[in-house]
Amino acid sequence: MVLRNQRATFGRRDQRSARLNNFFYHIHPSIPLFREDKFFRQFESGAVTKDLLLVILALTVKVLGQRQLCGGLRLEERLRHLQERNALDLGTSRSRWSLDDFRKACLLAYYEFHEHPGEKAWLKIGHLTRKAYYCGLHQLDKRDHCDENDDDDDDDKDEWRYVWWCIFCLDSYSNITASSPFVVHVESIRTSLITNPGRERGRKPLIFLPDQPEMLWQTVEVITSHGHNVNFNLHIVTTAILREATTLYRLLWQNPCDRLRERLAALDNHLAEIRLALPPQYLNIARDALHDESHRAYHTRLICVLHLHISRLIICLPLHSEESEEKRKVMWYKTLEHCQDIVAVVRQWDNQHSPSVDPAVCFIVYTALIVLHLHYTSMSSPAPDFLAKVKAQENVLRLFLEQFATFWYLPRLLISK
Repeated sequence: MVLRNQRATFGRRDQRSARLNNFFYHIHPSIPLFREDKFFRQFESGAVTKDLLLVILALTVKVLGQRQLCGGLRLEERLRHLQERNALDLGTSRSRWSLDDFRKACLLAYYEFHEHPGEKAWLKIGHLTRKAYYCGLHQLDKRDHCDENDDDDDDDKDEWRYVWWCIFCLDSYSNITASSPFVVHVESIRTSLITNPGRERGRKPLIFLPDQPEMLWQTVEVITSHGHNVNFNLHIVTTAILREATTLYRLLWQNPCDRLRERLAALDNHLAEIRLALPPQYLNIARDALHDESHRAYHTRLICVLHLHISRLIICLPLHSEESEEKRKVMWYKTLEHCQDIVAVVRQWDNQHSPSVDPAVCFIVYTALIVLHLHYTSMSSPAPDFLAKVKAQENVLRLFLEQFATFWYLPRLLISK
């Protein structure tokens, strides 16, 4: 039997609280699924399932390397057991999942994707996403499903919204890296972004992710004017624009045509609109100490900035055979600029906050590293100083990956390639 009793598994009450505090401080910002105060109330009352608690504990020990916290538990073995049992639950499509069931599945999928990357992890995220569709998580705020003036259950509904947007990101990152179509179709989403904390909901309208890229800049303005959960909601917007960039690039590889090229050119304009709609200084790669920006909020903001830089880089990759040699050369030189933008962000990185960031960011840095290396090896008669500069930029990106490799297998795999 995997779980004998809660005391044996989680230790004394003060030990359990310390471990959960570590999770919420260091790891939860990378995969926000809970309202911390409410979670601790539920934990103290025994309302949180033991399986979910075990996943949280194991993830904390894994990422922070605090083996002294595990009390002799075979955490890897127990995680595998939970993953296998969760896979069986995913197979029973008619069963309804609780909120904790989805949270546990999200944490397990997050762990699998970054610690055991590959087809199995990709399929698990796909199954989880379809389960979310089956349970209607993409339609939480559809008018005929809810009363928008009903504030009593909005806090509870927000917890489900966090789960949905976590799944949206997992679906995005897994399919971008697999170069495959997304399970989630933005056109199908009628679940709002996270708009208000506490009991303020109802005073301002819900904010939805638009299904047209040309409308994203307007959503950015609404998010900014709203003032709550700005970084979280902008993360969803920048993920959406990254999805569009990678989708168009993939389709142009598979079936090049004028219509797709026009959409890609239009997306470049939409990216410019989004950048201009962002709050003042949002793209500034320095922490806004003058306005007391926390280190956690700062690194969350930097991820959004990296999403925009990598989207611009993808748009500029000149790999379409129909384009003229001159145009391909111009686009190729632009990729160097966008790689250097990514390097500039990475230079500001504080490694002590890396556990608080989704390691999927390593795919962005790895892509920039590859493109930068191609520039380094393909330059004809470059100035020695410039070559040294590019090499130093490569080293910055590689060292970033090596730092994340101390927490996760995924960046170790990327470095080995």
